[in-house]
Amino acid sequence: MPIAVVQTSTHINRDVWREILCYFRFSPNKNELEDGVHNHVEIKQRALLSVALTCLELAELALDEIWRTMTTIEPVVKVFGGSFRFCPEGYWEVDMSPTGLDVLASRVQTYLKRIQYLHFQCFPSYKQLSMWQTLCSLMKVTVLCPNLRKLYLDLQDFTPTREPLLFPTISASLEVISFINVGEGSDTAVYAVLNVVRAHNVRLTEITYHGTLDHKRLRQVLLFSSLRSMAVLPTEVRPALLSGSELSRITELQALRQVELDMSSISGSAESLLGQQLSNLPVLLTLILHGTPGEIENCIFNENTDESSATGFPSLQYLLVKFKSQPQALIRRKSLFSHIASRFPKIHTLDIEKIGADGRDKTKEPPRLKSVLDLKPRLMKKIKIAGIPFDLDAEGVIALLRAWPQLEDLSLHPPQSPGGYPAPVVLSYICSHNSALRSLGLPLDLSVLRHPSITPLKTSQLVCPLMRLDLFETEPPSLTVKEKLDVVRNLLAYFPRLSVIRGPNTGSDMAADLQAMLTAFRDIIAFPPSRPDRLFRLP
Repeated sequence: MPIAVVQTSTHINRDVWREILCYFRFSPNKNELEDGVHNHVEIKQRALLSVALTCLELAELALDEIWRTMTTIEPVVKVFGGSFRFCPEGYWEVDMSPTGLDVLASRVQTYLKRIQYLHFQCFPSYKQLSMWQTLCSLMKVTVLCPNLRKLYLDLQDFTPTREPLLFPTISASLEVISFINVGEGSDTAVYAVLNVVRAHNVRLTEITYHGTLDHKRLRQVLLFSSLRSMAVLPTEVRPALLSGSELSRITELQALRQVELDMSSISGSAESLLGQQLSNLPVLLTLILHGTPGEIENCIFNENTDESSATGFPSLQYLLVKFKSQPQALIRRKSLFSHIASRFPKIHTLDIEKIGADGRDKTKEPPRLKSVLDLKPRLMKKIKIAGIPFDLDAEGVIALLRAWPQLEDLSLHPPQSPGGYPAPVVLSYICSHNSALRSLGLPLDLSVLRHPSITPLKTSQLVCPLMRLDLFETEPPSLTVKEKLDVVRNLLAYFPRLSVIRGPNTGSDMAADLQAMLTAFRDIIAFPPSRPDRLFRLP
């Protein structure tokens, strides 16, 4: 990812360059490794550092991006050199004159003002926590990063009595906070941090809570009426499951746009009530639920409510359901997709997954894929079904694509797909009919594409902008290098924009080989080699 900055006497448009440098921004909670070859985080950091060192006018913009996201604040102490050090006795020592200290402290402050996201994958050590207090004393401030917007705290290694050491990270600009791996010993940190946040009138817009949950902690989370996104994922609920009265405050969070909940924390009598409360949120766009088919049914389908009078979710656009057991009975008995279409009039993205293992599926007759067509009244853009047995066939897939020509993402990943079905049948239809599809995941048998005799369609007939292909075949055919090259060539004949091929898991050799060949093909297309005539002249 090289980048070159040429200094000229002309004026540099900082607004344009600010947008360009945003492409080198990274997030520590996302996988930045591609194909196990390049570390994108390091590449992006080197690119930003190159800009800062080679162009004086862009140095400030590049430094803003370099310091925007940090996993530790320790690098800032390098400004002091050897005059600022941690002593074996457990405290920080500063050895310089007051004048020099003020100058360096001012420089440190400029760096800390750039930090907008602190991501602590492991809870900070005492060395780092005490450093925060020392820096605050040197700079004569109470808030370490005044422009901090996001704070991620993993409390697994939290030590009690260290709550006050976290307070310098709480700024008035804080919007997003995540508590991960909260346990019995770390709940005091949650209380302390949220109390300070409220005391400073900080308007949080997003909270993520993962760990042991009780009524008091849930109440703390629900006290922020400014929330636009909330995720509560308990690993354990004590002393009892949450009741309807404890969930009633959800209706007061009128700004909520995204909600993620694990139904295992909610009592059976409160499941239907929770669904009614969620449906009353006026701007709810995204709903993510974890639970058993029965829990999900009671929550969003209101089993005890007459369907004609049942309240739907008028604003919801994205529904993700993670079933903890197979939902075939719900699909058949409750006509799952028909109910989704009636309950969510504005839905355009549906993601249904089976998570975890509960033994072999005992269903002798899996639901037919065409049952998904019950969603036809809705303008679907993305459909993903993973881990749920369906009677997959090429005819059913084509029927889905014909029903929604505007579909952008289709992923059908059954739990077992040893054989797959012939790729040309589906791919020939997609490349000439689906002008919006950009991502496709199917258990395809690509062995048919190993023959170079496959006749591609005319360029004028290729309308599909497909860029990503996920292969879910668990037992891919054994192909030679020459056959794999032919497969990639034929895939590019179908989809000229194809740039990513992924397998069912990261260790898929077949998919990795196809991706490497695809990358080589695309590099040649993007940067064709020159051909000096003198090398091809006859002697």
